[in-house]
Amino acid sequence: MKAKRAKRKIDEPLRTSSDTFPGLSNGASAGGLDAFKKLLKAIPDNSGIAYVLRNLDEPMENLLPDLLQKAKSIPVLEISENIDREPDRIYIIPSSKKVTFNHGMITQEEEGADKTLSEEILRNDEATFRRLVKNLPAGVYSCDAEGRINFYNKAAVKVWGREPELGKEQWCGSHKMITLDGVPLPADLCPMAIAFKEGRAIMGEEIIVQRADGSRSIVQVYPQPIFGLSGNITGAINMVIDVTEQKEASRKIRESEENFRQLAELTPEKVSAANTQGNFIYYNQSWQDYTGLTSEELKKLSFDKFVHPEDLQEFNKRWTHSLKTGNAFELELRLLDKNGEYKWHLGRTVAVRDDNGNITKWIGTATEIQTQKKQKEELEAMVIRRTYELNQANESLQKKIAELHTMNKELESFAYISSHDLQEPLRKIQTFTTRILEKEYNALSDKGKDYFDRMKDSALRMQTLIQDLLSYSRTSNSDDKFVKKDLGKIVEEVKNDLYDIIAEKNARIEVANLCEVNVIPFQFRQMVYNLLSNSLKFSIKDRPPVIIIKSEVATADELKNYGLAEKEYCHISVTDNGIGFEPKYNEKIFEVFQRLYTRDEYPGTGIGLAIVKRIVSNHGGVVTATSELDKGATFDIYIPAS
Repeated sequence: MKAKRAKRKIDEPLRTSSDTFPGLSNGASAGGLDAFKKLLKAIPDNSGIAYVLRNLDEPMENLLPDLLQKAKSIPVLEISENIDREPDRIYIIPSSKKVTFNHGMITQEEEGADKTLSEEILRNDEATFRRLVKNLPAGVYSCDAEGRINFYNKAAVKVWGREPELGKEQWCGSHKMITLDGVPLPADLCPMAIAFKEGRAIMGEEIIVQRADGSRSIVQVYPQPIFGLSGNITGAINMVIDVTEQKEASRKIRESEENFRQLAELTPEKVSAANTQGNFIYYNQSWQDYTGLTSEELKKLSFDKFVHPEDLQEFNKRWTHSLKTGNAFELELRLLDKNGEYKWHLGRTVAVRDDNGNITKWIGTATEIQTQKKQKEELEAMVIRRTYELNQANESLQKKIAELHTMNKELESFAYISSHDLQEPLRKIQTFTTRILEKEYNALSDKGKDYFDRMKDSALRMQTLIQDLLSYSRTSNSDDKFVKKDLGKIVEEVKNDLYDIIAEKNARIEVANLCEVNVIPFQFRQMVYNLLSNSLKFSIKDRPPVIIIKSEVATADELKNYGLAEKEYCHISVTDNGIGFEPKYNEKIFEVFQRLYTRDEYPGTGIGLAIVKRIVSNHGGVVTATSELDKGATFDIYIPAS
């Protein structure tokens, strides 16, 4: 009996302390077991302090090695599960009994208390308790039988923001207390006072503590009365835990979740969420509208139920890979709607991670792409059809090319015939015309002379036409070799050919900044000849012709205007002060046989500028003309510089 009384006296302060500290002895707290073990390690060996454990989730046999190790220097130890009608508690007390451990149960073989050891424990009990609690991270304080604070630790001072006066202040050391609803809480109605007055423990009630500087904290309190040996309340002890940061974090999480849900409900996209195991735990309204099912009904079904059988294997493969690696999921797949039809969707799912990079859940979207998919299929069909048509057209083009090749051969034959067979009778006509002119012309009547002159002029025009046609046909061949030539030298050669007419008209040809260009020499010489002779021919009577030839590198803007490739071009311009022409003929003058004036006014065949255009085209360039009546004309030529 002495041992039992000693046990009760020893146990009173420590029993309530361990019951009060859920972080130390309540299995409901995630860190409770670890904190309890830390407390065991803090107890000095040979202390013989009694402990009370309550509602631990971990089996007792997992704790016994630590307890027995801590009490290894105590000669005798008693551990009992049924003392004083409290079957949910385990007591460790000094005893003369021999203790054995068998399959998680404690057996005792001897009885009797060691009075000397018990008395030693009584003397050291209170000091040891205070030493252990003083530096706990949670706030701990106690009150006497009149509710006056008689003990507090450092953590409690941190929560209150002040140090209360021991033996005078009642129930709590806070400057002010407020309920979570914002109602001021008087000290005599705080949880500590209620626990004392009603003789019951209060576990985890939350209140707001306001400090003198106005700062506030949300705290959880665990007040519990202390009972004396006679069963009366001798005081109370309380643990105060500051949970402000946890509450703020929880609030932000709730706000984030609420914002996400509000946004998800408003978006036309199908939005879902899955847990870390890949089970879908949320479907927004768009999903419900699409499937015709409620959110709860959707969560009970496997997502596989909505995936087209042909897409299911690939879906499971990619989803499993994402769950294993944390990589984003993306797949085009068909999903079943409420009408039993499968429609194409683009599914995307990404992992949501916490501050430590751990995945907390998955957020997914399903965007309907049925229309785009249909359009893509139609476009692919159109491409196939168009490819077939292009192949057919290409075959037709190849036939046309072959025909043109044949026609070119025939044209070459015609050119040969024209140069030989057609010119042969023409030469005979000109020969006989010359003889008649020398010997018989004076014998002709005036009417005969007129007929004869007309015949001679017709023969001359025929000869000129045949020569121009031959020149035009020769320029159809662009396969001749390109050679780098000095444009200035080509102009000088042409000036020598036109020396007589230049002298006759007192013309002036100015040449400036002419560069070297890669050209087909005889074609380019023909082009320059045609342009200069054209300017000399269409000069204004009694006004000496002035022709200016110059070149420069073409700018990018100039090239864009004519649809040329973006590379370096040589821009050659030929400007005269002749009769000019109306702007509406800017393009028409380059057509074959195009004449703006009669033969009587200006003789010619109308082929010269057509030959110029053909030659420029053979060189991969373009030629344009700008003019106004009586203000001369400018011909601009753009050919690749290399």
